[in-house]
Amino acid sequence: MTGAPVDQPPAAHELVAEFTTRVSALPASDPRRIGLFLIQAGVLIALPSVCLGVFPANLGLGIALGGCLIARAPLMRLPGFKVALLLSAWVAVSCAVGVHAGTVPRPFHGLGLMYTWAITYPTMIAMSDRRIFAWGMGLLAGAVIAAGVVSIGQFVIGLGKQPPFRIDPDGPRHLMADGFFSIHLTHGFVMCMALLALQGARTRWPSRSLGWIGVAAAAIALVLSRARLAYVGIAVGAWAAIASRGPRHLLRAIAVAAAVALVLAGLMWRFEPERFAEMAKGENGRWAIWRASIAVAYESPVFGPGSPEGFKARYREIYASVVPEVPNEFPGGAPHAHNSLLSIASTYGVPGVIIYLALLGSMMRAAYRERQRCLACWSLVIAAVAASLSAGMFENLAGHSIPAYATFLVIGLAFAFAHHPERDPEPDPAPLRTPAQASA
Repeated sequence: MTGAPVDQPPAAHELVAEFTTRVSALPASDPRRIGLFLIQAGVLIALPSVCLGVFPANLGLGIALGGCLIARAPLMRLPGFKVALLLSAWVAVSCAVGVHAGTVPRPFHGLGLMYTWAITYPTMIAMSDRRIFAWGMGLLAGAVIAAGVVSIGQFVIGLGKQPPFRIDPDGPRHLMADGFFSIHLTHGFVMCMALLALQGARTRWPSRSLGWIGVAAAAIALVLSRARLAYVGIAVGAWAAIASRGPRHLLRAIAVAAAVALVLAGLMWRFEPERFAEMAKGENGRWAIWRASIAVAYESPVFGPGSPEGFKARYREIYASVVPEVPNEFPGGAPHAHNSLLSIASTYGVPGVIIYLALLGSMMRAAYRERQRCLACWSLVIAAVAASLSAGMFENLAGHSIPAYATFLVIGLAFAFAHHPERDPEPDPAPLRTPAQASA
């Protein structure tokens, strides 16, 4: 005797398709139709902004979320949304506890972890539309190409400090590229995620040439950033994207990841021999920072200090007793733990890490359900998560707004792939026929 079949909840693409079909049929003056327009406009602002700066990205998110509320988007039913709300609530509770204890002087500072995940859901909805998908990918590719050109200028002409282009003939040359950001690590990771996204979407949007140029620009900008975390992220992300297609792709995935790692290590050895030697000897790690950060997390494992500033103050106080043999690189206190998961634990407590991983896991689970319909969705989601977590071993990517935006934008984009079949491949040329075959 077999049990009754268990009804599966609707997949993400089914929920989005039902919502957009119903709302698109409404009159243009209907508030819900206007809300859908705002969702699309906000995402079109946010997509290129991830390469440019946090203010326009926040603006795009605000417009898109306003549209979700007006259009009554089914956010609560989309993958991971309830877990994400729990993450925001936990950050708020941790901050409130810190304010009560007097360890949080500015309660609304450094709360990127609390809201950046929200860009995933408007992106799922907006990019399901074929026209918006083409526009959005074109805008992202254009921003990446602009960042690539700026990176080349910074690397060849000279790296300056004056935004937006930060190109200065009097600045150091052949050092690194920051793109439109003040830190090369942010620029490198954004280009890592953009490369994964553009490569994954390349066969799903109309412009072949723009797709290839965008991929090439992202790769060049990533290399010129000299961000080792981005090198690790793209190697692991490429491996995950290929390996996720099945066991028979595992060897090819390992070969591609190894080739990427060797090429990037060779570039570092050629242009940064001192840093390469330090890294090879294990002398250029972040062990001291991690040890002190673990001590901060151990002191308050449930709620943490409640804010980046609270962590910074406690780090400054505790460092000498935890790592007396290593000079403090940050006498005023490290801004974060230089590790995504450890930064969450040492700022908002261990439960924050558990909820964050549960959020990523719920999105991966939903993408796994989509794999039969759209393998590319599953491949890009797992590649984005793998790249973010591996690169995040060396920097607080989860807590910084732009890297977090990049991660969740790519995840939302991946779910939109289920609405867009691959572009038809170019037909193979007809086989040559012999005269006898032609006359038959």
